[in-house]
Amino acid sequence: MLRKMPIERNREAGFTIIEAVVALALVSILLAAIGSLVATNAQNVRRLEQHVALIETARLIASGIPRAGEPFPANLAGNVSGFAWQMRASARTQARRRRPSSPR
Repeated sequence: MLRKMPIERNREAGFTIIEAVVALALVSILLAAIGSLVATNAQNVRRLEQHVALIETARLIASGIPRAGEPFPANLAGNVSGFAWQMRASARTQARRRRPSSPR
């Protein structure tokens, strides 16, 4: 009969508690960095969405501005898409043009 020899345990097999703690600390640092990146990205997306909504509202209002020679509406204020707006119109003055000086 063959006898099986007892298996000797290798002292270097597995991880020490210090190695496990260091690995856990590195993983937690990486997760915190990724979480911060995601939070910053979400905040920037909200800002961008607000900016786009404001530009769309401004374009909508600008498309309603009367062209040259058309009468102005009585109400130059309103509320569009949650944005309050107001327009003020003033008479246009012609700037004086300088005549080029003639050579003497």
